[in-house]
Amino acid sequence: MKTQSPIVTSKSVSENGSGVRLDKWLMAEFPEISRSELQRWIRNGHVTSEQIRLTPGVKVKTGMRFAFTLPEPPADPMLPEPEALPLVVLYEDSDVVVLNKAAGQVVHPAPGHAGGTVLNAMLHRYPDMRAAGDPARPGLVHRLDIETSGILVFARTPEALFALQTQFKERTVTKTYHCACHSIPNPIAQRIDLPIGRHPVHRKKRAIHGEGARSALSHLQVIKGLASGSASLLEVKIETGRTHQIRVHLAHIGHPVLGDTTYGGKRAHPPSPWPRAPRIMLHAYRLCIRHPRTETLLELEAPYPRDMVEYLSHLEHAPS
Repeated sequence: MKTQSPIVTSKSVSENGSGVRLDKWLMAEFPEISRSELQRWIRNGHVTSEQIRLTPGVKVKTGMRFAFTLPEPPADPMLPEPEALPLVVLYEDSDVVVLNKAAGQVVHPAPGHAGGTVLNAMLHRYPDMRAAGDPARPGLVHRLDIETSGILVFARTPEALFALQTQFKERTVTKTYHCACHSIPNPIAQRIDLPIGRHPVHRKKRAIHGEGARSALSHLQVIKGLASGSASLLEVKIETGRTHQIRVHLAHIGHPVLGDTTYGGKRAHPPSPWPRAPRIMLHAYRLCIRHPRTETLLELEAPYPRDMVEYLSHLEHAPS
């Protein structure tokens, strides 16, 4: 078995980072890693500095430089297996595949979801995708939450994966979502520019100005009122792609996505006698990207799933 070398890198503290705890500064540098894991890095000697002895609570200063010898990645990651599962394909060619993901589908294998995911289905239908990027998550350009339906993009070649991920990273992709929310926002068109980070207590949640918060920008527009003003259908365009971004932003302004009990609390459903939402009513409706090889503009739309169509219909008519 071939042994993989540890990942070695270094980072220096900018003026903006000066004065904060080392573990909090690391959260901004490695937002995908939990604070407790970063603290283990420090205590286990994976983070070093020639200037001072390190503890998680030591304060960093501008210009300080840290070296990282990160834990060795698994030599043999569990590889996803092809599975014959249904897919709704909106667009496909030899470089890219665009799906209309169903609500309830997990995008890729993870703890608790070893199979039955969109990625398993993609590998069955497009076995050549296995060569595109990380063997554990080949072809994966971006993600959608399990309860979110709509447009999901996969790359079939390493070159296409790099080109598409670059577009998302550089924010040249136009991402438009539709959702049903509680009541009607006022004003009916708003710009929400509030940073999002990890919730300080509930580690699976995100929060405005949470730990390691990063910029998050959403633009909302009311499409129409529903349920006699107790709900509305929104179009939301996001310039960033933070975890749970739309759900956190809308909950913060008092108009959570219907069905979102995680962030919506008592406002997760419209008042009686209007029906409760069957799930989080959020749909990735439109995506505009450049083709990874030809650079032709692809403008793609995903029809609403049946449960969303039926629920919106219920909210448009007086309850029986």
